[in-house]
Amino acid sequence: MPSTKEGYLICPLAIVAICREIVKVLGISIERKPGEPGRPPTPFEKVMNAIWFRLRTGCQWKAIPECEYLCNGTTAHRWFMRMTRAGVFELLYCVLVALYLEGGVEKLRALGIDCTLCPAPLGGAGTGPNPTDRGKSGVKISIVVEHNGRPLAIELAAANVHDFRLLGVTLEKLAAEVLARLADEALLVADKGYDYPQAHEEAQKRGFRARIQSRGQGYGAANAAERKLRAACERLFAWLKAFRAVRVCWSRLLATFASHVYLACSYLLVDALPPSVQRLILRA
Repeated sequence: MPSTKEGYLICPLAIVAICREIVKVLGISIERKPGEPGRPPTPFEKVMNAIWFRLRTGCQWKAIPECEYLCNGTTAHRWFMRMTRAGVFELLYCVLVALYLEGGVEKLRALGIDCTLCPAPLGGAGTGPNPTDRGKSGVKISIVVEHNGRPLAIELAAANVHDFRLLGVTLEKLAAEVLARLADEALLVADKGYDYPQAHEEAQKRGFRARIQSRGQGYGAANAAERKLRAACERLFAWLKAFRAVRVCWSRLLATFASHVYLACSYLLVDALPPSVQRLILRA
């Protein structure tokens, strides 16, 4: 869990440090410079803390309590939208995937892939009727997971898109660092929702040996390694749903919901980094 101050959840320092560097490289600035007339610039730490508070609690932006450690919701939302348009949170996630793999992961002999559904009461572009929730609007998150339950690739789609149709586009999101650590003919473990010829072809085309549970086959037919990966997928979804801004999509724009998902997955990767790597990030 992240640290807390006076009851408010505070963004992990490693995430703040990496985001600050990405913002500097991209030249993002929406605040006045020191010395210019007007209100003083808001410290970046307070902005990230407010965005993190929104991610954890799922509250409205205007409900973020302005205090010593949090900026007001209007400023936080303005920063969040500017950073979303620039792709800051996706870059943050990509950087942390590379750092996680360099922190001690050698060969990836098997990966798991699965999807989870999130309700989207407000609808909007990128959402669709959820066939498992009486046709209510929803979003589907497709994620590739390694054996420790850490996310290596993310893809979002409407809730009515079938799981097997997302397999190819999700595998395309695997970074070069992941592909470099894949063992020859690595396993790709999936449940019976992917038991279609197209899914087998997509996995084979990318060098994976698909181990997809057949429809009509019991869960006990999988071996221990496959069951472990399947459990890692479900555990990851439970971790993600602990972030209330991810549990329910209250955004009409899929890009803003994706930023919340990237930020939540970034925390799961930071949490798995060795302490020595986290200290190096803070010193940079």
